Amino acid sequence: MTMEKIKLIKEKKDESAYRELAAYCFSDSIGWTERIFPLEPGDTAYGIFDNDILTSGAMSRSFQIYIFNTLIEMAGIAAVESGPQFRNRGYIRKLIKQIFIDELKKGKIVSVLMPFKHKFYEKFGFGDFGGTTATTFDPENIITRHGCNGEFIRFNGNKEQLSDMYDVHDIWVRNFTGGIISRRKSLAKFKDDLKWLKDHLFLYYKNDECKAYLRYHLNIKAQYTTDLEIKKAAWKDNAGFSGILHFCASHRDQCRQIEWKSPNNIPLHMLCKTPRISQNLLHDYMIRPLDVKKILQLKADFTPATEKITFSIEDEIIPENSGTYIIEGKEVTKTVFNRKNKLPFHIFSSLIFGAYSLKELELSGFTDTSFPITAYSFFQKNHDIYVSEMF
Repeated sequence: MTMEKIKLIKEKKDESAYRELAAYCFSDSIGWTERIFPLEPGDTAYGIFDNDILTSGAMSRSFQIYIFNTLIEMAGIAAVESGPQFRNRGYIRKLIKQIFIDELKKGKIVSVLMPFKHKFYEKFGFGDFGGTTATTFDPENIITRHGCNGEFIRFNGNKEQLSDMYDVHDIWVRNFTGGIISRRKSLAKFKDDLKWLKDHLFLYYKNDECKAYLRYHLNIKAQYTTDLEIKKAAWKDNAGFSGILHFCASHRDQCRQIEWKSPNNIPLHMLCKTPRISQNLLHDYMIRPLDVKKILQLKADFTPATEKITFSIEDEIIPENSGTYIIEGKEVTKTVFNRKNKLPFHIFSSLIFGAYSLKELELSGFTDTSFPITAYSFFQKNHDIYVSEMF
């Protein structure tokens, strides 16, 4: 007889079981599964136990994210795990649903995750949220059109530098839907993480002001050969970005190539002497609204509808979201579900957050042409998307 129950992971023995299952489920080459506890403030770990055996687990991590130029609370789903003997029993669905219920009570209205498989999370209403452009280029190929009149200083472990780095990051992420505000770690914790990952961190100063920072890892590929992998970079202005390019170019005699998963709006090919560089669009993240009406209101405030738009959605995970929605100008109304212009929920998630446009959905066969022509301006890609944190 089974005694299945959901509970929060708080006891040491449950944390140990969670780590052990995570190490089995994930390809962990750096040991991050050993460091998932203790949790950061605001984070929660859940587990389903069957006769006191951990069968499945999931974490919700608390972030602040920019959506349509507005900073809102977000639940980041992470470290979702399930023992092979307990799969296909609906345990992950139960955990995700419980997380959504709890996070809605805390005021979170959106959730983001990095999926192992898109199809799996589409069942829970998550839609493609785009990702990054993975670019590989030779440091010899970099064009440095503008001068570099500032100075790059290696992070030496003081609080002022750490604060400068966080300030630059938090200014930069305002440019993106998906930009996440830094969860400012203590100096000791940050230094420990930097040492553990063997990352390098430099800050760029000009006229005593921090303009940019660059965090990277040197990957040994062969004897006397390394690649520079950019982990994080942010800049306040063009001078800061120019400084980063100069710094990367300074590795021309040391590194074979530079690898950077950058926002999609950075024209790195235009910054190379030969624009024929390797670039791949990575669909890394998925997103879904937890409170559809509030997200639609943010969207309508950001891009008012010039004509009445009507569509219907069904949410199997949060039934309160199901209904037919009418948008006129900045006014959003929810009515009884009537199937008009019905959209699959995961497709709606991609559409409302701007990962897909209405034109693309019609071309792909997901919708018909019953939307008014003015709906194209409401459901369009009119902002840059970039999820600035991995979790």
